[in-house]
Amino acid sequence: MSQYLILPLDDLRVTAGYKSPRYRDYWGFSHYGVDCVSPLGRRVRAMGSGEVVAAGQDGPEPTGPRSRLGNVLVVVYRQVACGDGQVRDLACRIYHLDTIAVQVGDRVEAGDLLGEYGNTGANTTGPHLHVELDTDTRFPCLAYGVKVGGRVINTPADYRRAGCLVDSTLDPAAVWRLGAGQRLAGASGGWYAPGDLAVKPLPAAPEALAWLRLVDRALEEGGGADGL
Repeated sequence: MSQYLILPLDDLRVTAGYKSPRYRDYWGFSHYGVDCVSPLGRRVRAMGSGEVVAAGQDGPEPTGPRSRLGNVLVVVYRQVACGDGQVRDLACRIYHLDTIAVQVGDRVEAGDLLGEYGNTGANTTGPHLHVELDTDTRFPCLAYGVKVGGRVINTPADYRRAGCLVDSTLDPAAVWRLGAGQRLAGASGGWYAPGDLAVKPLPAAPEALAWLRLVDRALEEGGGADGL
């Protein structure tokens, strides 16, 4: 059975969109995910039903030039309904965590606490969450555009097995759905385009759709919905 992925932050503000030209101009390399923050706190939630396949500190230090991506987490979500109508298995890589609340092998469900985002890793300008979605679940810890040599992401062993790095990422905005009570907006001064904010709400559950049809039918017949 397929599933939708909801936002990892309930009130998500995009600070840098997927493959943002402004990001590339500033940093000198492309951005293969979405950077985001939330005014409601730093708690990061699971986006769907998945399995934690990697977790930990990517460099020898949590911050500074040798810290690479900081504290990272990789979750594989199976049978994800994507915006183009295709159903895919996806690897989700998240970087710059302050704390990690799960461990390898854990099963998670949408809304489960994964940790809190922070400012770990190099090349950061403040606390935020980087979220990256990849169609390559055979090598879920290989990230295009990141140097080989990490403890979790792009380990030499994984790179030798794969033989190369390939950009197989997807735009998270083309996959995400707004869960109940969730909001998405652009952060003030953020590097994003309108498409980075074009996330649809979750489809109504079948029971809800059936109820709405009953209400519509009653209203059309002029009897109101009080008797339903």
